[in-house]
Amino acid sequence: MGINVLLTAIGMGLLWGVMAIGVYITYRVLNYADLTAEGSFTLGAAVAAWFIVLNGGDPFLGTLIATGAGVLAGFATGFLHTVFKIPPLLSGILSMTALYSVNLRVMQNNANIPIRRGMDTVMSRMTDVLGSNERSALIVICVAFGAAIFNLAMLYINSARKRKRLLREGEDICRVRKLAVFIGVPVATVVITVAFVVTLMSDSAMAQLAVWFPAGSAVASIFVGLIAVFIVIVLLKIFFNTELGYALRATGDNENMVRAQGVNTNLMKILGLIIGNACVALSGALVFQLQGFADINMGIGTIVIGLASVIIGEVIFSQKHSHRVFNAVVLGSILYRIIIAFVLNRDIHPNDLRLISAVLLAVVLAIPMLRAKFNIDLKKLLGRG
Repeated sequence: MGINVLLTAIGMGLLWGVMAIGVYITYRVLNYADLTAEGSFTLGAAVAAWFIVLNGGDPFLGTLIATGAGVLAGFATGFLHTVFKIPPLLSGILSMTALYSVNLRVMQNNANIPIRRGMDTVMSRMTDVLGSNERSALIVICVAFGAAIFNLAMLYINSARKRKRLLREGEDICRVRKLAVFIGVPVATVVITVAFVVTLMSDSAMAQLAVWFPAGSAVASIFVGLIAVFIVIVLLKIFFNTELGYALRATGDNENMVRAQGVNTNLMKILGLIIGNACVALSGALVFQLQGFADINMGIGTIVIGLASVIIGEVIFSQKHSHRVFNAVVLGSILYRIIIAFVLNRDIHPNDLRLISAVLLAVVLAIPMLRAKFNIDLKKLLGRG
């Protein structure tokens, strides 16, 4: 698998990761089996295509309008469930079925709308920002260095806060772990900084990076995906740490208990569906601008991809209720896309992609059962490796 294929898979994984976050909100947080994602993903692409291609609108504004369309799709599903008391699965199917006709209407009865050559999109604007291959490589290494330093700083700050909390509660602190963090983090920071400076000063290294990360759609999709994922995760973490966010999470855990506390659970369900489908529609709009066309059938299998990303992220990268679960879901989406790209590069017919996705999801869903049956601690196993 070449570097360009890998970069494309990572970019697609980030863009689809926004959709996976939306599926996680309805599937895990709200405990709602919502199939609206099959239609709202296409709705996001259709609205973006209508606004950008058919009306020549601004791509950023078109992406925001597409996200708003996802809000309406989620509201429709929630309305059917809470007002007419239609079961969750059936209400999602009804919305998904209705959205097929809505999407055709939005696309002005065109089953496919391609982006014309030279048309302005979010991806083309990011490609213009990257400029030359040398500038693209410089931006990549600077972003990687900034991300590494940021994560080390957050690790140090969180460890310091945890240490203060344990001291306040009178608990013992592991001296080895304390030394590993408060000595290892500064050492790692120095090593990364030195490596960053040496790479910048090395013409051969920068030339190789320019070959690996050229200014094109693959690298542009990675940066657009990173920005979108960062904004979505930050906003969601802020929201879920509010009183309204706690009420939404509690509704998914124990609806009867929350209702007994005077919370309007119907409103919480509608709110959760709105947020989830807004993320799905946003992902559809971005994927449309990456692949260069909007198709009426592009949402088929969306829920399978979203669930596979969620399960992979939970099994490998984080637990269900961890504060890092959104990051894990995005990493699961990236890993899923890399696996699919690897399979397609093994001369597998593209028509078998849906079958491979379903088999992969079945295997991932079976991992928790196999791990419990054979008493396998995957994290410890990976740690030993």
